[in-house]
Amino acid sequence: MPDIMVDMISFFWILLESFTIILMCNAFLKPTRRPIILFLGAVINTSVILLVCNRGYPDWIRMAFSVLMFLIMVRQLFDGKLLSQTLIISVAFVMITLTDVYFINGFSVLIGIPYNELIWMKRTYVILGSLGKLLNVFVAWIVQYIIKPTKFGQMRNRWLALVLTFPITSLVILYVLMLNSQGSDDVSFGIIVASVFLTLANVAILYIITALEKSTEREQDFRLLKQQMTIQADNLKAMELNYRTQRRVTHEFERHLQTIQNLLASGEYQTVEGYVRKLQKDRALHIVSVHSNHPVIDAILNQKHQLAQEGNIKMQIDVNDLSGVTIETDKLVVLIANLLDNAIEACLRLEGNREIHCRIVLEEELYIGIRNTSKALEIKDGNILSSKGDKTHHGYGLQAVRYVLAELNAEYTFDYSDGWFRFAAEIPH
Repeated sequence: MPDIMVDMISFFWILLESFTIILMCNAFLKPTRRPIILFLGAVINTSVILLVCNRGYPDWIRMAFSVLMFLIMVRQLFDGKLLSQTLIISVAFVMITLTDVYFINGFSVLIGIPYNELIWMKRTYVILGSLGKLLNVFVAWIVQYIIKPTKFGQMRNRWLALVLTFPITSLVILYVLMLNSQGSDDVSFGIIVASVFLTLANVAILYIITALEKSTEREQDFRLLKQQMTIQADNLKAMELNYRTQRRVTHEFERHLQTIQNLLASGEYQTVEGYVRKLQKDRALHIVSVHSNHPVIDAILNQKHQLAQEGNIKMQIDVNDLSGVTIETDKLVVLIANLLDNAIEACLRLEGNREIHCRIVLEEELYIGIRNTSKALEIKDGNILSSKGDKTHHGYGLQAVRYVLAELNAEYTFDYSDGWFRFAAEIPH
């Protein structure tokens, strides 16, 4: 077979392997590039592998280099941790290796031609090899179709490192089996059974991890739903309180207006002036109303401002026109209500200065910034612990906020210094 034809077939086979790995990664990880870029990445990766593998290096070096290039390709095209990407590539490579060896061996057994003779039947060998590569692509496509994207790429490194040992061990076992079967006319039935078992076990590992992640995500959703119901119940109570307060204030205003009218009718102008100055100092008659042209945000901010006043907390709110905010109502409630509840709770623990500054502004992105006075906090590994190490609503509320921000693809930061806790987030709009 001419060298140019061999190179074309090799390029086609390696390209199919790249497609197999891309489809496997697409089932578990979030792509960071458009589909056309994924295709170009596979072509470039294939060209580099073919260029190096044609230089006569030993098989183990070519295999190691191919795995490295596949990993580089995935790192450029998909989001996720290095260990999670390595795990998926390893499982895919186990499947590819099994197909390369045992698809043709199985066919040789089926038609009764020894494997060592079949590999010299060039056309038959090329057709069978191509069918095996296409089978890998088909299986990977099925896996992608069945398994929806999960939080697989965000798993802890310790857990991923433990799971990763299984496909790596499988690759070593397969390599040893291939070395032992060289020179034989056929492979033994035991090797075929062991290979099938290893394939099913590797696929099962990915399925189990995915099932665990989905279960964890459902549990998180349930906890958030429960928290949303609690927040909604608090909102109803706050609305009832606002209604009663509004009726009381309205009644007070009517009584004061009647008094002022009587004084004016009697010509007691100086008395009226003093009376008005007294009313201006009466905090009970001061009602702060936030108007951002977004009813949900206005309701939350007004409610939390009233709660802050009841706790003797000075709360400053800065908003602009938020009518263009399109974030779902449930996410807005969890996000803003939790942040302000955390700030109010932190202030209530203080004996002295109690302040909250809230800024929500919509420009190119939705900016949410909240800072409040607080006791000393320890921030470790992205989690908040109080100075005494007790986990409070502050920490759990922040966990819910971070979960929602992750769904919104937002960037956020928080820190504590000089008696102030600061949280800021930018949400794509």
